[in-house]
Amino acid sequence: MSARLLISLTGMPVRAVWFSRVKPAFQLKVRSQMLLAWTVALVCVACGAWWQLDAVSSQHVSVGSLTDGSYVVGFYDREITTSGSNAFRWAPAQGGALQFWPLPAGVPAVLSLNIYRPSPAMLTLHAGDRQVRFGVDPGRRMYRLLVNSGDKRIALTVSPKIVVANDPRALGFSLSNAGLMRMARVELLDLIATFFLVPFLPLALAGLSWFSAGLDGRYCILLTPLTMAAVIGAGEIWPVWRLEIAWLVTHLILIAVMSAIMYRLARRWLASRLHDDRTLVAIVFSMGMLTLLLTFVPRISSDGVGYYAYARSLVYRGDLVMDETFAELYAPHSLRVTDRGLLANPWSVGPAAIWIGPLMLYRLLFGGNGHEIGAYATICLISALAGPGTMIVAYCCARRWFSPAASALGALTAFYGSTLWFYSMREGSFAHALSAFACALVLLAWLRVIERPSPGRWIMFGAAAGMMALIYWATTLILIAPLSGIAYLAWRARNNWQEVARIAGGCLAAGFTALVVFSPQLIVWFLIYGSPLIRPPGTPYIVWNDPHILELFTARFGLARWSPAAMIGLLGLLLLVRRNPVTGGALLVAALVYIAFNGLLNNWHGSGTFGTRRLTSLAVWYALGLAAIAEALIRSRRTLLALSGVVACSGWMLMLIVRTVLGYMPKGVTAFGLETMSSADLYLVRDVLPTLEFGEFLRSGFVWDTLITAPPDFSVRILPYLALLSGLAVWAFWRLAVSDLRSCDACVPQTPASETPA
Repeated sequence: MSARLLISLTGMPVRAVWFSRVKPAFQLKVRSQMLLAWTVALVCVACGAWWQLDAVSSQHVSVGSLTDGSYVVGFYDREITTSGSNAFRWAPAQGGALQFWPLPAGVPAVLSLNIYRPSPAMLTLHAGDRQVRFGVDPGRRMYRLLVNSGDKRIALTVSPKIVVANDPRALGFSLSNAGLMRMARVELLDLIATFFLVPFLPLALAGLSWFSAGLDGRYCILLTPLTMAAVIGAGEIWPVWRLEIAWLVTHLILIAVMSAIMYRLARRWLASRLHDDRTLVAIVFSMGMLTLLLTFVPRISSDGVGYYAYARSLVYRGDLVMDETFAELYAPHSLRVTDRGLLANPWSVGPAAIWIGPLMLYRLLFGGNGHEIGAYATICLISALAGPGTMIVAYCCARRWFSPAASALGALTAFYGSTLWFYSMREGSFAHALSAFACALVLLAWLRVIERPSPGRWIMFGAAAGMMALIYWATTLILIAPLSGIAYLAWRARNNWQEVARIAGGCLAAGFTALVVFSPQLIVWFLIYGSPLIRPPGTPYIVWNDPHILELFTARFGLARWSPAAMIGLLGLLLLVRRNPVTGGALLVAALVYIAFNGLLNNWHGSGTFGTRRLTSLAVWYALGLAAIAEALIRSRRTLLALSGVVACSGWMLMLIVRTVLGYMPKGVTAFGLETMSSADLYLVRDVLPTLEFGEFLRSGFVWDTLITAPPDFSVRILPYLALLSGLAVWAFWRLAVSDLRSCDACVPQTPASETPA
């Protein structure tokens, strides 16, 4: 019908007729869709509550099998009978504990235990506020008790202990099966209680409904019911893992909800500021300092003793006699005494060279002998500050190719999703955080030389390279990237002899400066060994016929499994190569050479610590690759996906740190300990995601612990001094970032508003 005929028939303009007839129908349709969406959400949440209550009402675990990791606490390792028919675990004489998934408080349940003892004994059971003591007869027998544990652990102790020939363990009893069966009918309050009980499935489904309501798409309403159906289906296929699967789904939903909240906050409050470098630098650095405030813990152990021994001996003794430090912190040690009468310390002197200044000031202000917590906190704080500093430098480097938002996401993910977080905040006595910062400075100084060569920039490049080698000798291989870039510049200017001469002069200036900065290591080697050039005994060496390069990626502590953000960052460098073949290719080759070198070492696994610790030095490489991926996602209007990746990778690393700090790795985080763990213990048990213990983890932080438990005079003296050091670092990093971004000729233009979260 034409517009003219429509007007003649109705007597009203076309626009008025459309609104008068179509708008009410449209509003009715929208209201119907909203009613349907909330009805579906309510049904899914109710089903989730019923499913969770049914799952926790009938729990059974075969102790000694791969499925018992979520239930047993304090037992010995899994064993099997001589006939191979039954698996079990021995409990120590002091007892063990069972941790079932929690039932609503006040609900009675029957606890069943299949216990074996060769002799009679008395067993004491603590379940919530109830204590039961009963006799255990010889042999394997089933015991059933009425308990009301709620969400409390069920502790079991026994006496007397069992003494077995050729077994040094103090044994109490063996347990092969355990179960918990609800003994009351379901009530409405029980369903409501599941919202606040692990694994929080109905609460998670409610959050998922809110998340899906904000998505565009006709079928987003199906997201919550499909998730509920997937949980039910997985529970039917793997019934022994159904609650663990629900716990995993809850965390995946949490990631989605947190990402959506961040996305909406960015759109509403930061949309106009996401193009401003100063704002994003402030956000990145504020997050880093908040992380330091909450998670920093000074600790000197293992390799850190070797680094700290230099600093303490020079500051408190004025020489290189390090026997006292090793006797105090690393006894017994196997270091030999050289012909000069000094311990053959195989670790580099670079970290000590950076720590000496703050440690000397600490001694002048507070005295001491270098073995008090204040001295440890001083040197570990410097390493902790290197973590946020690396993020700032990585942001400056990424801005040469990517937008401010993508650069910030890359820098944040490289810190929170890699081992840099752990080695800056929890193992500050190691060299890895300082090495990552030094490598980032080398890359930034190289980029500044490429952009605008000058004598000052060549000297700064040499100083950064010298400091990088001084801190961690192996990172000298990373110089492949800048040297390749400089060689390309010389080749491009091969017909301009004046330009070639300037490049050669800059290289000489940089090389001389690097040698001067590296000279403390040469001096220390000469004083200890009698020669300025030597490979100290005890340092790793290359084994050409036994490479483990692939294991650095695929092992359980490798990049792909332990720190997937780092692995994704390396893959993202391919996008940088596509964008800038020369610089990106040089960076990729340098990273691969450095990784290959570490895979050829005799202790390629890093002697067993947290992840691939030696690859922490490549943090800025990870940041560039992650920024490249974030840029591609932002430009394709998939910013929410980018934020979800940041939250997921950071959350996984946080969970690993919490598990390590609180001792939830039953065999530690060493390379061999991880390989001997079952996949179930590593990835499926409840403690894989210790979210509920996050408060305990934060309470272990140094600042909180000092404020709560330390004497007031210690807090008043030490905390202001550490705050002063932190303030100086904040000022220095801010000046570095602002001056670099202001003078950066090659920084890409800001991303258009249509391509950002706004």
